[in-house]
Amino acid sequence: MIQIVLHVGPHKTGTTSVQHYLRGSYGAEKPRGPIWYPRPAERGPGHAALAFNVLEGDGVLLRSIVRTAAASGVRKLVLSSENFSGAYPDRIEKLGAILSDHCVTLIVTLNSPIRRAASTWQELLKHGHNLPFASSIERILRAPGYQHNFVETFAKVLRPLSTAVVLISKEDAATELILKVAAAGGLPDPNGRHYLFSNPREWFLQIAATTGLFNAERPFDFVANPRVGLAEAEILLAMNQFLRRSAPDMPHSTKVILVNSLMRAFWTKDWQSHCPRVQIATPPELLTVLRKIARRTFDAISSPKQGLAVTLYGNPKCILEEPDLP
Repeated sequence: MIQIVLHVGPHKTGTTSVQHYLRGSYGAEKPRGPIWYPRPAERGPGHAALAFNVLEGDGVLLRSIVRTAAASGVRKLVLSSENFSGAYPDRIEKLGAILSDHCVTLIVTLNSPIRRAASTWQELLKHGHNLPFASSIERILRAPGYQHNFVETFAKVLRPLSTAVVLISKEDAATELILKVAAAGGLPDPNGRHYLFSNPREWFLQIAATTGLFNAERPFDFVANPRVGLAEAEILLAMNQFLRRSAPDMPHSTKVILVNSLMRAFWTKDWQSHCPRVQIATPPELLTVLRKIARRTFDAISSPKQGLAVTLYGNPKCILEEPDLP
């Protein structure tokens, strides 16, 4: 029996940053120590392929990873993908069946759904979505991470040994996110020491130097998965609408190349000097709904139902944070 630290997202809650850290610190193709973060074969830092294989297939990839970890003497297997959130609500049992013989630590990262909605829309645009923000409300609100009982449902069905909710405020630096996830998972730093919150800056700069995952000019900002502003979002939206109308049969791989080319252009100094990033404003009609979701989520994690033990890392009031004014 091994301990499995399972980070299920949901989307747009700092997952890419967490995964880059885990991959840089513990990632390997094969187990090589007591803690193993299986290095994904795909381009991204997280275990998207494992999650999709569970949700849409027979879970053979995840079963193989768990067997390999157990046979190699791994004490702690760390898995992370926001796509595991797609098991909500009726496919969590498939995930649980694979992990049932081991001790699971469930980690959920959460921030304010009120602030998250704009990021969700711009992420949809990167994947071909072709509707304006105001017309995307139903699509956004269907996402698992916007359901107030997301944590409760995962914990009830998965029956983990422990459940941790890592709460992310708009004021938190990347250090806080990583340190909270590390504490929730009981993960030591690369030198084998358990995390000490007394001096996170020194620890963080050490990780930045050894892994190269951070922007050298702004070491507290992750360079992965950057957000886009209003102008960039409108360009992506126009491209997606044009492709849907004029090139519906274009291969997905070609569309990915187009999006990646635009994203690289958006983050050049020339682009940013001529087109300073303008924040995407959340439509008023969506704000009303999101505030209700935020309040229900806040109540659910602040006062969990009887029999549901949840450890909070951070202040639950961050769930109620409002978007910054454009």
